[in-house]
Amino acid sequence: MKLSEKILYLRKRAGLSQEDLANQLDVSRQAIYKWETEVSFPEIANIKGIAKIFNVTFNYLMNDEVEEIEEEKVRVNVEPRKVFTTDATLKQNQPDIDSGYHDTHQGWLKEEVSDSYYNSRRAAAEKAMRAVGATEIYYLQTYSATAFFYDENKMVCGVYFGGAIQFVCPIENLAGFDFNSGDNITYNTKKRMPMAGFNGKGINSVGMARVPSVGVEIDTLITSFIAYREGMIVKKFPLDFSVDCKCYFDKRTNDEEKMVLQNALKTAIITTLKELRVRISALMQVAQKITEGLVEPKEVDYNLYAVCNEKTNATYEEYLRTIENAAITDNRRSDIKQSIVGLFLGSLVIGAVILIGVALKHL
Repeated sequence: MKLSEKILYLRKRAGLSQEDLANQLDVSRQAIYKWETEVSFPEIANIKGIAKIFNVTFNYLMNDEVEEIEEEKVRVNVEPRKVFTTDATLKQNQPDIDSGYHDTHQGWLKEEVSDSYYNSRRAAAEKAMRAVGATEIYYLQTYSATAFFYDENKMVCGVYFGGAIQFVCPIENLAGFDFNSGDNITYNTKKRMPMAGFNGKGINSVGMARVPSVGVEIDTLITSFIAYREGMIVKKFPLDFSVDCKCYFDKRTNDEEKMVLQNALKTAIITTLKELRVRISALMQVAQKITEGLVEPKEVDYNLYAVCNEKTNATYEEYLRTIENAAITDNRRSDIKQSIVGLFLGSLVIGAVILIGVALKHL
């Protein structure tokens, strides 16, 4: 069937006169007559207009071999689904806890104990996200059970940290993702050095002064957020990452080593966040098909996330107590060792003093 025949057929099927169709396309009635009788050929813009009016595909009109009408899917603006979010915020030192360090008691756990806790956190995080249907998981920080996940069946994404799913967003609600990094350097003012003050007549003061030194405490904070829509309002779900992971450092680590390691951690996080920004941009492209009604995602059961959080939160609280107790035990053992060493050294000193005293008496 030729284009001319298809235009005539579609017009009559819709019950339109040549003048009616001409008015909708903003052309003359004579133009419609010429198209239907093959006196002239409509321009591409008019063919697209005909396809839109009769809800058929452009391919159906242009391809003479296509006899069966190809109807264009009606595009309907779909109401965005709800967003699930908790009041929790990502703590700056979340990685310290997730890797087996407990800040309350300044406890550095033994390496093998710390690794086992870290592995248990990753396993628990993986289980919780898979339980709600996550098909993709991106861990956002080294030595942390903090992750971004995506469920391709329900077409929702979310964030897991603190032992639970804290944020779930249907991808049609996504409005963007961005991050910013900056170094907040704290100067150590405890260092003292002999200093002299001068004026036009010479030295006017001499004494000990506090001298700032850089690098004793360096906290690199990376701030990021996922922007999402709730109705007409755009909100932000914040994610702040601290590079100051105490679990990596001990009293033997010098400032230069600490700076090198922190810089490596910062680079790793930024690389991951750049990849996440690309992934979220890609999801926003897919979301367009949802809003146009071209793709229909599965229903989201928000109770599933709430129930999952109740279970994982309970597990997480137990984990924190275990970490705290382990830190206390570690510290007590360290104190006992120091006490034994102190008593031993003290005994040696006392013994040495006694021997010197005895020797001096015999002189």
